[in-house]
Amino acid sequence: MIYLNSILEKEIFYSQFSTERNWIKDFPKEKWAIIIVADEKNSNYFSEIINKCINRNVALITSVGKQYDSIHDLADEEIVFREVDIEKLYLPKHSIITIGEKNFENGIWEGIYMSLNEEVEIKKIVILDIERKFFEEIKKLIEKFKNGYLPESD
Repeated sequence: MIYLNSILEKEIFYSQFSTERNWIKDFPKEKWAIIIVADEKNSNYFSEIINKCINRNVALITSVGKQYDSIHDLADEEIVFREVDIEKLYLPKHSIITIGEKNFENGIWEGIYMSLNEEVEIKKIVILDIERKFFEEIKKLIEKFKNGYLPESD
């Protein structure tokens, strides 16, 4: 994980998804949110990411990019499945909020500035780059946000 900056007293980190390493080992275990950035469809990876984040007490899951809707739906389905399954699967004590946005800038902005959960004070935000190609763009965008930039609304 790479520290990018702090906005609204929340530390913002960047990480890349990889099947070759334990990508989640440095992620927070409480008071955190994730922004999942994905343009390419890969439901197996999305399910793995969602499951591991839930198991680490994520408070907010934001999906960004062309696959935002798939990720958002998978997250909602997994949360509901865990709530109603006969076997008691792990869910945090707090509710998990899920939001999604196709537009890159708006999605990252919402994931940071709308990272609210009444039950948990979010202190850390991890931006997870599924395709490992958005680092420079995300880094520049975070700096622009820090300087007061607002993306255009759709």
